[in-house]
Amino acid sequence: MPLLQSVQLIEIAEIFERFDALVISLFYTGIFIKATLWYLAALLGLSQLFRVDYRRFAIPVGGIIYFTTLLPASWQSHLEIGHIITDNLHINKIFISIIPAILYIFMLFKQRKN
Repeated sequence: MPLLQSVQLIEIAEIFERFDALVISLFYTGIFIKATLWYLAALLGLSQLFRVDYRRFAIPVGGIIYFTTLLPASWQSHLEIGHIITDNLHINKIFISIIPAILYIFMLFKQRKN
């Protein structure tokens, strides 16, 4: 990773060295925060969809997330699965353009109705 190689070269006053541990901990903190927010968004979305308290979905959704993390055997297979999903199934296009467009159209119809 070029960023880590660059960070390893940083040296301030011959006292502060090895900032790579700090950078890696910041990366993991960011990943944890993003994953937590995605988990919360999934819980809140399901609770609004089924009109049930979000806490009912906490264990099932958490279990699904946990078991899906065990699917790829290595980092390379994880990347291959990601390429299959994005390139062959066009999931990114669905989440980035189609679903927001449909939600926007529904929002416009709801505003006209009121």
